[in-house]
Amino acid sequence: MSIQKQTPEKSASEQKALADSLRSQIRSGSDFGSLAKKYSDDSHASKGGYLGVLDKGTLNEGLTGVAYSLPAGGVSPALDGGSHWWILKVDSIVGQSTPSYKELEEEVEKRLKQKKGQDKLDDWLKKLRRDANVKIYN
Repeated sequence: MSIQKQTPEKSASEQKALADSLRSQIRSGSDFGSLAKKYSDDSHASKGGYLGVLDKGTLNEGLTGVAYSLPAGGVSPALDGGSHWWILKVDSIVGQSTPSYKELEEEVEKRLKQKKGQDKLDDWLKKLRRDANVKIYN
């Protein structure tokens, strides 16, 4: 959700206090979506602040770094986004999981065996071509 840093009715310090208060409410169990609908002033407010699944190019670098550092269910502090304070909440983390050592070990062994077999085949074919007694008649 985003909160304007300053409005005609409220000072910058009042808006920062609002952003900090909203974060505290969310961390205490209040519903992020309901608060976003009520207080956020961006285009996602009507969807409860839901931005969808984000890739690393969706937000600016600073916000992306914070979003990717939060665990599932994590809530960011009020982040300075220029003209707005941003509060991010990570619902879940999707994407690739880190493979286990055993899975990687098996994959590396498989690839090495394939490479070794291909090298043996290449050597055998070179030897056949070198030793072949082929005569071409016109």
